[in-house]
Amino acid sequence: MKPSLSRKLLVPILLLITVGLVTTLAVTYFSARQATLAESGQRLQRETRLAAQLIDNWFQARQVDLSLWAQEESLIDLVRDNAYVENRGGKAGRFLATQHGAHPYLEGIFVADARGNVLAFSTQAAQPLVTIHLKDRLYFVETLSGKQVFSPLILSKISGNPVFVVTAPLKVGENIKGVIGGVVNFAAFSRLFIENFKAQENRSVFLGDTRGNILTGARLELATLPPSLVEGVAAAPLQVERLSLDNQEQLLCGQRLTYTNWFIAISRPVDAVLQRINKAGQLSALLAALVLASISFVVLHLFHRQLNIRIQAITRVMGLVKQGDLSCRIDQLPGQADELGDLAGSFNRMVSQLEGTISLLNREIQMRKDSEEILSYHQQNLETIIAERSRALEEEIIGRKMMEERLARSEKLEMIGTLAGGVAHDLNNILSGIVTYPDLLLLKLPEDSPCIGPLHTIKRTGERAAAIVQDLLSLSGHRCLKKVPLVLKDLLDGCLASKEYRELLAEFPHLTLRCEVAADLPPIMGAAGALSMALLHLLSFAARMTEKEGGEVAFFAQERTLLQPLQAYEQIEAGHYCVLTMRYSGRSLAPEHQARIFEPFYTSKKLRLPGTGLEMAVILGTIKDHHGSIDLNIEDQGNACFSLYFPCNHHTGEEDAANRKK
Repeated sequence: MKPSLSRKLLVPILLLITVGLVTTLAVTYFSARQATLAESGQRLQRETRLAAQLIDNWFQARQVDLSLWAQEESLIDLVRDNAYVENRGGKAGRFLATQHGAHPYLEGIFVADARGNVLAFSTQAAQPLVTIHLKDRLYFVETLSGKQVFSPLILSKISGNPVFVVTAPLKVGENIKGVIGGVVNFAAFSRLFIENFKAQENRSVFLGDTRGNILTGARLELATLPPSLVEGVAAAPLQVERLSLDNQEQLLCGQRLTYTNWFIAISRPVDAVLQRINKAGQLSALLAALVLASISFVVLHLFHRQLNIRIQAITRVMGLVKQGDLSCRIDQLPGQADELGDLAGSFNRMVSQLEGTISLLNREIQMRKDSEEILSYHQQNLETIIAERSRALEEEIIGRKMMEERLARSEKLEMIGTLAGGVAHDLNNILSGIVTYPDLLLLKLPEDSPCIGPLHTIKRTGERAAAIVQDLLSLSGHRCLKKVPLVLKDLLDGCLASKEYRELLAEFPHLTLRCEVAADLPPIMGAAGALSMALLHLLSFAARMTEKEGGEVAFFAQERTLLQPLQAYEQIEAGHYCVLTMRYSGRSLAPEHQARIFEPFYTSKKLRLPGTGLEMAVILGTIKDHHGSIDLNIEDQGNACFSLYFPCNHHTGEEDAANRKK
């Protein structure tokens, strides 16, 4: 028995959906679990840090209290006289009783001399303390060295309850003559801090010391903690551990206190932390099962309706066609424009083609006859066609050679003009002194000086040389511009390869240049030397505007058709243009500068830029000489854009395109 299509397709699809859904749920659950544990750990850190800070602040406040009490004159007089005072007798006793009443967490306050004898205590029950000597107590010895000390947990001689002592030195002048101490009831201390943090359900708080002794916190035993954890709490300021306590996995965070060797720790069961996540996971699994069942039902229904029934119909019609009945067709219902619908349509078209097989064969025979006649005609006229094609090819070759000669002459004239322009500028600089200095010397020489004749000769020679320079300038296009077809990309590449551009880069090393100019733009009619100099002036202006900013200069070009005049920086007439745009990021031009930027000397006077001040005026004049226009636009980011509009030379562009095809 052949395996059914549903078993081949549906089972893998549903299995893939099930695996993807289970994987997604598992990844989501474990991600939420880790995030919840991390958040709970951070919360334990905050709670532990807050509890430790509150206890440290309380310890610090007690140190301040004892420091203030140690300055009481009656206590200083007591240790100076070294006399025992009863609880209610004397100024010292009354002072201690008053402070004791204001601090209910204290079992008492005592004063002892430097030999360890208790001189005064704040309660009547302390009378037996006069026989106690404190000189062997470690906290007493450390206090006599000038420190404020918190003692370890001890049993009270008065009440028998756990207490700890806070002490401070009593000084007479610069000498320590005694010790004042406060006996803190540890149960009151525990209620004040530890019980508040145990109020939350599923949380344990305990206080211990770094020697492994449990001080308070009944829900956890310190003995169950790993020694490495106790050592870590003693060494590190704050940490979170995940460990097993009382056969239950816990999150525990501990921090050592500043003024004692105690540490406070807070823990929460991991099950309590993950309780909501586990419930959400169970609910998600139930919903996933329902979704999977719904998807399976819908997929089975659609598969039976859209595939099985239609495939059976196609199979039945194919059987009839196989038996020779070419009149049957597969019925197609609306809404069945899919792959099976395309298959049914293709089958119907195939049957229709089979019905017309005979007529197609007849037409093919007729076409073969017609082809034989056409072939016979071409065989007879083949020599004529070859001769005509040869003549056309010769004409094309001659035209291409003429075009190459014109292009070579154009490039040669452009090169000569550029060279002549460079030589003329250099000669002008040299001849300026030769022409002007003879006049100055003639004014200072007497009329009978023998140097007058040679100076006149020098002046006339300089003037003739200047005339030759003017002829060179005319040849280079500075007076009468000789315009040739130019491609903006070639023009810009030549400008960037020039010596002037290299000198500009040496002067402004911060300049970053980006060019995005296509090579397939229509050419323009212009003088390469004049336009190159204009572009260099424009690039020099942008470099000076970005000198302190470290900006970027970018060139873009596009072909643009204006159906009507454009009101920009100046009115641009309708026509077909090649637009070269330069954008730079640097100092922005204020509105009052934008309107007058192309005036002579404006850039040197108002913008304080180096140069002659004629560069922008030369740019505008050059564009006008080429029947073009210029537009200045300041973008929202402060970038300045100069757009140069050159009329396209359609005729030359068509010739160049034809030459490239040939």
